[in-house]
Amino acid sequence: MQLIILGKNSDDKGTQLEKLTSSILKEEGYTQIRTNVVKSGASEIDITAVFSQQYFGNTLVREVIGECKAYNKPIALPDWLKFLGKVFSEEVNDKQIQGCFIALSGVNGNVTGHYNNIKAKRPDIILLSGESLLDILKTHFEVISIEEILALIPLFTTRRPINYVICYYNERFYWRVTFSENSYTLLSHDGKTLENNDAIKLHQLVTRESDLLKYIDLQLENDASERSFILAKYVLNTLLIDGMTLNEKELHKSCIAKFGSNLQKIKLSEIRASLSELISSKIILKNREGFYLKIFDIIANVDDVAQFYSYFFYRTAVLQGLMSDNYYKKIDKELLDHILKVQGGVIIPSDKYKECLQILVWSPSVLEWGLRPDPNIINHRSNGVALTPDFEKHDTDYFIRQFYGLLLGEFKNSQMAEYFFKRGIKEIETSSNIIIKAEESLQIENLSKERIAIFKMTEEYNHQAVLVNLLEDEKYCL
Repeated sequence: MQLIILGKNSDDKGTQLEKLTSSILKEEGYTQIRTNVVKSGASEIDITAVFSQQYFGNTLVREVIGECKAYNKPIALPDWLKFLGKVFSEEVNDKQIQGCFIALSGVNGNVTGHYNNIKAKRPDIILLSGESLLDILKTHFEVISIEEILALIPLFTTRRPINYVICYYNERFYWRVTFSENSYTLLSHDGKTLENNDAIKLHQLVTRESDLLKYIDLQLENDASERSFILAKYVLNTLLIDGMTLNEKELHKSCIAKFGSNLQKIKLSEIRASLSELISSKIILKNREGFYLKIFDIIANVDDVAQFYSYFFYRTAVLQGLMSDNYYKKIDKELLDHILKVQGGVIIPSDKYKECLQILVWSPSVLEWGLRPDPNIINHRSNGVALTPDFEKHDTDYFIRQFYGLLLGEFKNSQMAEYFFKRGIKEIETSSNIIIKAEESLQIENLSKERIAIFKMTEEYNHQAVLVNLLEDEKYCL
């Protein structure tokens, strides 16, 4: 781990280094901190301080001398020995001296070996570098670890980091994350993105210390990526809802009409970028008249249909698209057979096949689940066959339960009430038998029913569809 001091010039860097060293010693309990102290014999010491320790009503006071090196490479043995010479020179005067050496860019193996040899006999000589220095920063300055930074970066970008260092300026710490092509970003000590003004000021300092030329605003880039993703979804859903070929301008106008309130100022250039992405993903096609969904082309096969619905459900589904009559036109036996293959060749009885197909048409959650292999099924199947007959029965039962269970869970979602009402599904009734057993006997058994229905509110409430729990014998009335 490397810690870099930023500064406008060499004098500023020196000042920053003094601030950092003083802050570390202060947080560790040192007092009377002084910098750039000249001792007898013109020996210059970076920093001195006093450390007081209370014990049994007495106070033990030790003078501390310290060095802080901000080289761009690990400290070598001569610098370490020179520091020890200063410590021993002070001890000649019968002083209780404690030494603290801070190496911001680490130390080489020779220094590490020498320090390990003497620290058992001289625990009052302290070397802070690498992990020991990072522990100080974590404890006193709440600087997060490299592991935490590694976990945060993918939340903002798909760029691959190649280097991490900690930067210090004006009593603040930053993580500098380097990417390819001399680009980088800065995060705060706790992993947050920076305000633009702060980033601009720090960029000038970073370029003085490195060959990094391009600053990446991860938040801005992430926002742009998110907008691009959402717009591509809206373009896809516009083509699905309209169900026809549209040129760029027609698509732009239709997309604004349907989703303009959700995404501010949709530009024609953004529509073009989304179209380019969808074409490269082979989800839409282009002819002389314009653009259309590949699933509606005569060349489309079941793999194209599966790819379309996988993209449609990725991360989020757009309700307007779900509500359209074109949404379920390609949900058929061929797609169900494809799902059975995806799930390791699971077999369902013919009398349940028709039910599963109908549920597949009704339930977006079921379709989304079916397109991704479920480990609870495929982990004990090979070449379309279960490893044992017991597993075969388990897989079939589990597959069918998932269809009904996902449909029920989705029906209970109030946000899907309008969708199911339009599809003609107005009520679902379930029965449950709860049996509580002791070691040798039945204790309690209870059979109960639950009825959930969708009602349309009056005009006063914009005819909103709402879920209602019904009594067992209560009649459903529209």
